Amino acid sequence: MIDVHQYRIIATLLSSGLSPLQTLEQLIQQNRTDNRLSKRLVYCQSLLQQGASFVQACQQSHLFNPYQGQQLLLAELAGKLPQSLITLANEQEQAQQRTQRLKAQLVLSQTVMLIALAVSVVLALFYGQSLVMQLLVAVCVVMATRLLFRVLSTDHLAVMAWLWRSRLLYLSKTLARYYEYYFCSLLIQQLSAGIDAQQAIKQLQGVIESPTYRIHVRKALSLLEEGKSLTLALTKSELILHPALKQIWSIGEYSGRLESHVQHYLATEAQYLRLLTDSFYTWLPRLYYALTLIVIAKYLL
Repeated sequence: MIDVHQYRIIATLLSSGLSPLQTLEQLIQQNRTDNRLSKRLVYCQSLLQQGASFVQACQQSHLFNPYQGQQLLLAELAGKLPQSLITLANEQEQAQQRTQRLKAQLVLSQTVMLIALAVSVVLALFYGQSLVMQLLVAVCVVMATRLLFRVLSTDHLAVMAWLWRSRLLYLSKTLARYYEYYFCSLLIQQLSAGIDAQQAIKQLQGVIESPTYRIHVRKALSLLEEGKSLTLALTKSELILHPALKQIWSIGEYSGRLESHVQHYLATEAQYLRLLTDSFYTWLPRLYYALTLIVIAKYLL
């Protein structure tokens, strides 16, 4: 996939008046030393020449991650691709910086714990004691840290697919709200771009890689084909779960101001999710520091 710097380059080239094909030619010239990226760009160029849109070609060439690709596809339909590229670049850069800071803090804590455990192993060998507990703790620490790193680097759509597969959406209101925020964001962007409800939901059918999710989408589509309202289709198919969100969709659709109502709700949800994320990034290092002190106290003091 292309990085934040490439997003900004594409936005600049498109804004300067270059066509998508000319933009790709420039990118190929600039990335000749990167064989893997260069091959993807050349493949993307061939798709563009065959009639695909710029974002569709980039998606099929795996230059964008799935969630960002869907956002950019909607922006392309609305004629706002350069602006969306800049916005995504800024968001991704901030997220990367925050994740890198967290990873550095976790690695530091993990290193201190492993050093403490290594010293404990040496002392245990010296005194002829069992090493089972120290080795078990060391393995758990390393595995937990790797799992956290993997979670931090996971795409939103991959997380949502996991939520559908595990059925955790029905067990946790917070996780359900997390899914609903991203699902409704993609849906309302399409509706705002003038795409009809049935086509908008059909566009989202392949976004989340989960058979269960696709069953629910097909149910929503069949309800729309029967002439049911969008709110009823989303509610009956359980694509939206939160009672407050169901009410927002119902009021918005009835009043003819669906987009403004849902966008206002999503802005509030974004603040809520941001607070949760900030709390996670604040308290996780502290928990690791506390665990470090516990390990040191248990095995060295």
